[in-house]
Amino acid sequence: MAISAVLFDMDGTLVDSEPRWQRCEERIMASWGGAAWTPELGQQCTGNPLRRTARLMLDQAGIIGDEDDVVTLLLERMARSYKDEGVPWMPGALRLIEALTAEGIPSALVSSSYRILLDPVLGSVPAGFFATSVAGDEVTHAKPAPDPYIEAATRLGADIATCVVVEDSQPGLRAALDSG
Repeated sequence: MAISAVLFDMDGTLVDSEPRWQRCEERIMASWGGAAWTPELGQQCTGNPLRRTARLMLDQAGIIGDEDDVVTLLLERMARSYKDEGVPWMPGALRLIEALTAEGIPSALVSSSYRILLDPVLGSVPAGFFATSVAGDEVTHAKPAPDPYIEAATRLGADIATCVVVEDSQPGLRAALDSG
């Protein structure tokens, strides 16, 4: 069976964004009065929807607040970091996608992150580098639901059963397996 496409997760897989997420979360928590945000708490958020991270942050800080406001704040901080500091690509990530493209195998960027974060990542590579992309705010159910991977395969005109998924988190792996 030939591979029809490779569907890549973004955060922690292609882009070394986890340290930046941690830094943004820590700084927001500190601005709320110094409530501790540990690497363990940050790890609980890896690969999960941003609203879950926002809820955990509010609970940890003992603040009654709106999850959507926290999500907006996190996204703005991360987008600013990509603009100010550049995109921290994982070693070899860009070479791998170039090699797939040379072999005629399309790649898709499939992320739980919102479009506001995918756009600066996509803007840091040549146009067409990824054949398509799916952001977490563009599907009804983000990872760990299979929707993002099914949508990417559909956009590529590929049979999901012949796609390879590259992931780094349990929720992402669950989404990949459930997609077929």
